[in-house]
Amino acid sequence: MEIIPSGAALGADIHGIDLSRPLDDQMLAGIEEAFNRHSVICFRDQDLTEERFLAFMARLDRIEKVPIKDFAHPDYPEIFFVSNIRDGDRTIGHDDAGSVWHTDMSYSEQPPRISALHAKEVSMENGVALGDTHFASAAAAYDALSDADKSHIDDLVAFHDLGGRRAGKKTRPATETKAGSELDRRRKMTPNVPHPVVRTHPLTGRKCL
Repeated sequence: MEIIPSGAALGADIHGIDLSRPLDDQMLAGIEEAFNRHSVICFRDQDLTEERFLAFMARLDRIEKVPIKDFAHPDYPEIFFVSNIRDGDRTIGHDDAGSVWHTDMSYSEQPPRISALHAKEVSMENGVALGDTHFASAAAAYDALSDADKSHIDDLVAFHDLGGRRAGKKTRPATETKAGSELDRRRKMTPNVPHPVVRTHPLTGRKCL
C-alpha cells in the first residue's frame, strides 16, 4: 500500500489496494491512519459491487441508511444515488445534492464520521473528467484564524438546520425537485441541532470548525 499526499491542505491517493477483495487488519489500520491524517482519501480505478462497497465501509464505521428515500438504492438503503442523468421526466439520482458547501448530515445529533463516494459514471471531455467534487479543510480554516478569533469562537455553539444550506440560494427552489420536496417535509419535522463551532478530532487532537 502506498499513500501519496496531495500536497494541499487535505487529500491523499492510496495505491496498491483492491477494495473488491477482503482487507487484512494491517491494511485497514493504514487506511484509517491515512484518513485521520489527510481527511479525504482516494482509491482510483476501483469497480465495486454494492455488497463489497458496503462491506469495506462497514469495516471503518457503522453505516447509516440515507435520509432521503427517493433516490435510495432499492435493495441497499444505505446507498444514495447522485446523478444528473435523466430517465423520462426525472433524474435517476439526486441532481442537486452537492450544489452548495455543506457538511453531510450536520443537522443530526451525531453526524456520520465518514462519507463515501463511489463514481460509477463520470462525464469526460477531451480525456479530462468533469464535475469535480470539492472538499475544504475545516481544520486548516481554524488554523488560519488569529488567536483572538480562535478565543472568540472556541466556546460558541451553532444550531444546524436541515434546510439551512439552501438559505440565500439562487438556483431552483427545493420544491421544484422531488428530493427537495421531501427535504422540505423533513425539515418541518426535524428540530435544529446544536453543535460546537469548534470541535477537536478525537484521534489527532486537531481543532476544526
